[in-house]
Amino acid sequence: MLTYPQIDPVAIAIGPLSVHWYGLMYLLAFGLFMLLGRAHLRRRPELGWTSQQLDDLLFYGVLGVVIGGRLGEILFYQPGYYFSHPAELIAIWKGGMSFHGGFLGVLSAIEAGAHRVTLKDAAGAVTATVSPDEGALALDVIAVSRPLPVFSEIPLDTYQLLAKVSEAQIEVTQFGASAMGGKLTATGAASWSQAGSARVDAKLELGGVDATQLLKELGSQLRLSGALSGTFSVAGQSVNLSQIQRAELLEGRFSIVTGTLAGFDFGAALRERGTGKIQGGETRFDTLAGSMTVGEKGVDVSISALDAGALDGRGQLLIGLQDELSGRVSASVSAGGRRVRLPVDISGSLTAPVLEVRLPDPPPPPPPAETTALETSVQEAEPPITLEGAVEVPVQPGDLR
Repeated sequence: MLTYPQIDPVAIAIGPLSVHWYGLMYLLAFGLFMLLGRAHLRRRPELGWTSQQLDDLLFYGVLGVVIGGRLGEILFYQPGYYFSHPAELIAIWKGGMSFHGGFLGVLSAIEAGAHRVTLKDAAGAVTATVSPDEGALALDVIAVSRPLPVFSEIPLDTYQLLAKVSEAQIEVTQFGASAMGGKLTATGAASWSQAGSARVDAKLELGGVDATQLLKELGSQLRLSGALSGTFSVAGQSVNLSQIQRAELLEGRFSIVTGTLAGFDFGAALRERGTGKIQGGETRFDTLAGSMTVGEKGVDVSISALDAGALDGRGQLLIGLQDELSGRVSASVSAGGRRVRLPVDISGSLTAPVLEVRLPDPPPPPPPAETTALETSVQEAEPPITLEGAVEVPVQPGDLR
């Protein structure tokens, strides 16, 4: 017959606080796990394990041993008591941890957590977590000051990407970033094939982005400032994803508030009233809104609203592949209680726009008055009188009737 020593379960008691030997054993086990695990990682670097993965394994192990041990005690040993006293279910400080439940809990937790892998780059700026998801991989990426593999010319401060990765596609379910003083959100998909082609299709939404910085990063010569918001459809393709840097399709609606359009002085063009071409200057506006489409001929911009105080306008502008400009804006200005609206032709280039007001053509002269039949017969019966030389007819006052 074995006789067990009678050991006080309380190792240290300080007032109402008691530290049990049982809890110290848990703490010792967790500490030895980390100590031995890190030593093993140093000796076996070829395994490819990281300290972060070891920490994750400990986390799942702690959950498994605590939750599993408690559930084992409840279900295997005293189910009737705990179901009758539900308040005691979580009172682990009173004891009641099953080894069998803890063992099963650790196995279950490690099985669930072992498929979740977290990777970081050397600088710690990118963290990617990968886990199984119905035959695919769920991807969660958080990055700081790192570009995307596609359209990398767009600077991003921080972003988070949630996606589902399959054999030939990445489906982005959520993307949010802070960029250029505003916000950027998107959804979309990137696909590739063994034939050597890759494609990106996305729905993009901008909120309060600095238009000047965005245009500069995109390499555009358009000098436009203000807070840009809008929704766009974007598509691009190349031989692989990393080479997709420019959009082959870009269309959507935009709105810019409190900005300046440099090189386009519509007010000066209206003041000239068609007497000359205007170059230079600027138009400061409260709102500039419209839509745009990138096509084979360039960028087609439709201006639905240009609100610049006393001046407003709307029209079309085509920016060609070599930055050449063509288009017309119907602009109007209010002065002295009157409103004048005139068409303004746009030509030149983005670096040197040219504005010229086209005055309306004068109205055609009225048609000649119709003559009656009697007047026609009289004109035909009486030949015109021609006077050759100077003719003087003496007439006394009162003789002419």
